[in-house]
Amino acid sequence: TRGLVKAAMAQKEMMFGKDIQRMFLPLAKDAQNRMGSTAVVQNELVDIFGYYEGARDVSGDFFDFKQLSDKYYAMIKCDVAGKGVPAALIMVQVATIFATYFRNWTLQSPGLKLEPLANLINDMVEERGFPGRFATLILAILNAESGQVLLCNAGDTTQRVYRQAERNLT
Repeated sequence: TRGLVKAAMAQKEMMFGKDIQRMFLPLAKDAQNRMGSTAVVQNELVDIFGYYEGARDVSGDFFDFKQLSDKYYAMIKCDVAGKGVPAALIMVQVATIFATYFRNWTLQSPGLKLEPLANLINDMVEERGFPGRFATLILAILNAESGQVLLCNAGDTTQRVYRQAERNLT
């Protein structure tokens, strides 16, 4: 009985951790949309949708976007190697660096440069000395008026683009 109680308490803590992790993702906060895809931005220039379901209760999977101006959006997709709490803790640090980097964004500074952000994330993971851990990611800045996307690939070789006019995912 004690073993079952201990397991139930551990499961409850993991579910709480999963809920906390979801707070870092740009998904709708209502209970009906917690598990599915959700339109998080819809305007005349862009529709941004998100979906998340971790492989375990908590994980290192992460995506986010930030509207920088009327036409610019910054985006990140990140996958921390490994699963569970250690990967989730690294994911939280990546999320914090991303949010902080763009907090006072202007076109002049840091502008459209993504390499410094990739280097910050890489340095954080490296400096902390997480054994066997690394993060692959894609950083992007979208000019929603022109449709131009600037990409910085850091180990993630798969980028998907949905073209509405052709109804095609490439």
